[in-house]
This record gives sequence, C-alpha cells and structure tokens, in this order.
Amino acid sequence: MRGMLGCLSCLAAVAVVCGLMPGCAQPATTPETPRSEEAVTPTPPEEAPAPDNPADALKVSHRLSPEAYKPGEEIEVVVDMDYVGDDPITALAIQQVVPAGWEFVAVTGGIQPDVSHRDAELGAMDFVWITTPDWPNNFSYALRPPEDARGDAKLTGQGIYRTSGPELRTTPVEVPIPAGS
Repeated sequence: MRGMLGCLSCLAAVAVVCGLMPGCAQPATTPETPRSEEAVTPTPPEEAPAPDNPADALKVSHRLSPEAYKPGEEIEVVVDMDYVGDDPITALAIQQVVPAGWEFVAVTGGIQPDVSHRDAELGAMDFVWITTPDWPNNFSYALRPPEDARGDAKLTGQGIYRTSGPELRTTPVEVPIPAGS
C-alpha cells in the first residue's frame, strides 16, 4: 500500500511534510535534541494521565451536519483538533477514510489545509498543513453520498504528525453516519 501522501512525494512545496510519507525519496531527518535531567519536569498530579497511545496527544474528533445523511444530499464533516503534547508539531496531516461511493465535494471552512488529496481507490482523503496551525482549531469538508446509498455508514479519521522524532499516528476513530429518513 502506498504511503499516506506518497503520490505527492515529488512536490518540492511539501518537502517539509516529506517525512510523513513512507517511501519518500527524501525522508525528513531531525537531529535528536539531547535533554538534560534538569529539563525534565514531572507531571503534576492534577493533570490527566498520559494516553495509552502517546500519539493521542493530538486530539481529533468529528461532528456531522446534519447528523444523518440523505442519499444524494451533501453532509458536512467538521474535524476538531487540539494538541496537548509538549513537543511542537512540525508536520501535520489528517486522514479520513469515507464510505465507498461517497464523493468529496470541497473543504468548506475552518483552517484551510495547504494540500488536500483523495485516493479514490482506497477511499482515503489526506489533508496536510505545512505550517502547523494554532490549537485548538477545526476544519470542515462536504461529502455527497450516492443517490442509491442505503443504511448507516461510517468514516474513519486519524491524525498523522511528527514532532522531533518518527511519524506518530493517533488511534483511528470510527464515526457513525446514520441514514436519515
């Protein structure tokens, strides 16, 4: 399977993001910054415990409008993001896998990604920010289900990012899309 943004790996404009693309001809390298013991700050007890997946320091959630779809009519997906990690994010992508046959219409609001790409074969859409946005934030996009869509559907969302080390992937989140009447 091709990497998340493998088809864009030749674009010089996304060289900063290149490290997010497995198989990229020029993987991003960032020297590991040595940390002294004085720089380590213990976590205060009132803070939430660390997530099971360290990559889940990037919080990604979804809202639908309307909350249920009707065949052939657009539905808006709002993706809310917040980052609670210590190291700054240096490259960011949000990947969405949509139901088969559903059409991506457009990014409709919020922070505009620098690059967006749809892999129709995989049903995946990648939204990439070369300049990391401020937190918290959101963006939205419109989908159109086919005229013959029936029953409940779902999409899967995941954050993919890099700080000073290797690529991190949040735990994928399944978002139910109920069928309307």
